[in-house]
Amino acid sequence: MGEISAEVVSGDELGLQLLSSPRVVLLPTNAEAFVKGLGLPDEDTLMYVVVREAARQRLFSAVKWLGPQMLALIEHYAREITIDTTALGDAIDIGDVSEMTPARLAEVSEQLQGRLFKPTRTPEQESILARLETLLALVEGWVDAVAHEACAQWLTHEPALLEAVHRRRAAGGPTGKITSALLGLQLHPRLVRESARFWQVVLADRGVAGRDGLWSHPDLMPSSADVEDPIGFVRGEQHEETDADWDSELTRLLEQGDRGDEDRGRDEGPGAD
Repeated sequence: MGEISAEVVSGDELGLQLLSSPRVVLLPTNAEAFVKGLGLPDEDTLMYVVVREAARQRLFSAVKWLGPQMLALIEHYAREITIDTTALGDAIDIGDVSEMTPARLAEVSEQLQGRLFKPTRTPEQESILARLETLLALVEGWVDAVAHEACAQWLTHEPALLEAVHRRRAAGGPTGKITSALLGLQLHPRLVRESARFWQVVLADRGVAGRDGLWSHPDLMPSSADVEDPIGFVRGEQHEETDADWDSELTRLLEQGDRGDEDRGRDEGPGAD
């Protein structure tokens, strides 16, 4: 947590809504270090960071279910975590308390790395992690796509800034470190890039309202398979709409046919002449 606190640039960079209310928050020292380290114009870089954070806050503010849903998945996962008490006991078996020096504390911490939580996961935990990874990727991909749309024509260095974000994410970044350390979840950069492409494809096909309409309910959210095949997702929904129209028209014709049969039956019944 100490390491991450020195790296995180904005309030919701971890991909989770941790603030009590939606607002754009930057950590000045960390943001300045990030800006200086890129070798790009400071003003452009800072503006890009602000736009990305504003996009996250817009998303979490507009999609009321998203933040609570992600935290609920983490809580559900955490309820089934088991602690390796043997590893804990071995590491803390230090004898005389006076021997607990800073160096010894560091040694204990190192001994516990990767051992405190048992690696075995239940099938339910695996399912939760898959859903959480897809949601995190969809959020980050949406932020990538929206920030690109907002900045591409105004910031000359936007492609380099986006590439810097990709490199930061591939190197682990704050989001990767927190999900890996606490959940054992690796947010794959490839999935985030595919998610950004997914949102771009949906935008081109449906416009802004159609793209953002997918966030209106959890049941409408794309799966990881949809993210990998955005063209198939768009065409599939188009086929569903076409099939629904065809079924509706067929039902109407059948109902008309039934009413015609009833009318003919009355005409041909007793007393018809």
